[in-house]
Amino acid sequence: MTYRGESVPVGTWGHWRLMEAACRAKFAQNAEAASALVGTGDRPLVHRMRHDSRTIPGVVMADVWMRIRGGLRPKAAKVPAESGE
Repeated sequence: MTYRGESVPVGTWGHWRLMEAACRAKFAQNAEAASALVGTGDRPLVHRMRHDSRTIPGVVMADVWMRIRGGLRPKAAKVPAESGE
């Protein structure tokens, strides 16, 4: 496929990075979708399809969403609590 004049072979690392960029844009533009993603907490995400994609496997998509989710969480949730020592 071609994106912004650059050829991006489907199913390659470049294709996966482009998909991640598209997902990041989606969650940045859609507060409801971002809230739903963050609402999954720390649970592992799984992307299941009837037939797994050869171009972007479900495990790759799930990993993309979990990385995005980590960046969407409030800063306070990312900082480990101090111990009372």
